[in-house]
Amino acid sequence: MMVDLETTIDSAWGGFRRALADALDDLSEGDSVGVYLDPGEPIDEDVPGVQVSRVGASLVLEVPSNRALARSFQLPTAGLRRLRRLGLTRRSRGEVTYRVAYPVSHVDQAASVAVSALRGAFGVVHPAFLSSADFTWQAGYRPPAPPAPAPEAQLAVRPVNRDDLDRLVDEALTPMIGHVPVRDSDGDIPFQAGSAVVFVRTSRQSPLVRVFAEMVVAIRDQEAAVGELAVLNREISGVKFTLHDDRIVASVDLLALPFVGEHLRAVVARMCEVISSNDALAAGRVGGRTFLEADEPDEQQDDSDSEDEMHPVMLRLLQLDAERPGSLRPKDAAKLCDYDSDLILELIQWNEEQEIAWRQARDEASADHDYDEADACEGERAHAERTVKVLRKALRLVLL
Repeated sequence: MMVDLETTIDSAWGGFRRALADALDDLSEGDSVGVYLDPGEPIDEDVPGVQVSRVGASLVLEVPSNRALARSFQLPTAGLRRLRRLGLTRRSRGEVTYRVAYPVSHVDQAASVAVSALRGAFGVVHPAFLSSADFTWQAGYRPPAPPAPAPEAQLAVRPVNRDDLDRLVDEALTPMIGHVPVRDSDGDIPFQAGSAVVFVRTSRQSPLVRVFAEMVVAIRDQEAAVGELAVLNREISGVKFTLHDDRIVASVDLLALPFVGEHLRAVVARMCEVISSNDALAAGRVGGRTFLEADEPDEQQDDSDSEDEMHPVMLRLLQLDAERPGSLRPKDAAKLCDYDSDLILELIQWNEEQEIAWRQARDEASADHDYDEADACEGERAHAERTVKVLRKALRLVLL
């Protein structure tokens, strides 16, 4: 039986939201409730989190900006855009928090926005990774645990053989799903994560646990897949991406010397989040499909979809530049375009349109005082501008 981990996680977040709403409803004037990611060790800078304060007749919700966050937790452009869509803004460039206010009666709305910020913007996979000194929610809302877990399931344990390791893995994963995991015919434990399946497997030869997923299958553009691997391995830490025939496989190996159940749970949750957030985009870029996506003939695709896709040559140019920013040379661009002047002109026009779009997005973010977003948009605009310059030089090489 395949475990739908997303349903389990959604349920945990729902319980957390209800508990947070109850805590907000009990706030008195001047009081606050804070919930933060537990980094596992003391750090000097801020970590992702939410603080809600009772100020007069309002509930003021605040989250740290990139100016306050530790570097390892700083938000990418997508995360900043998510905060903005939730209504959180900075009032000036010097502000170190994003904030939004609600009437004191809107505790459910404030709690929902807090969850969306933690889960959607900061990427907190499960509320079990949060901590709070202001209210208690864990006891009532953690995923159900087995009646009496063995003490060694909570400690660092050295397995004596593979059967012992399988037992430890089962005990570690049971709290995530509420029952003992069911293995498939290969002995793997499957977790469904959106359109992907994440598997947990123990090794026959060594005390090792592998967490893996076939992120993209049926790849048609091998060259684009190689470039995609470079981007994935550079931008996503802690997960190894490899190309096996026509498949992109993501994996993490945990050496069980000793075995720590909490480490395995964290890796499984992290893998599910990474795969479900990136598989569809990667599949589109390499001409493949996600693991659970139906294999439909190309001719059934709507023609309008293909008009919105990035040209494969432009994708390769972006991937090459991402590997070594600023290293793309006009002669390289000309070669990738097969010295086709019409194609180069098409890519110049596409990048000019991108430059205009990013400039508009930058100006809108500045008008809303969302300066982190504005800076990110300016970076994208400048990149498009540089690409236009490279392509124009490439065009001259072809024509002259």
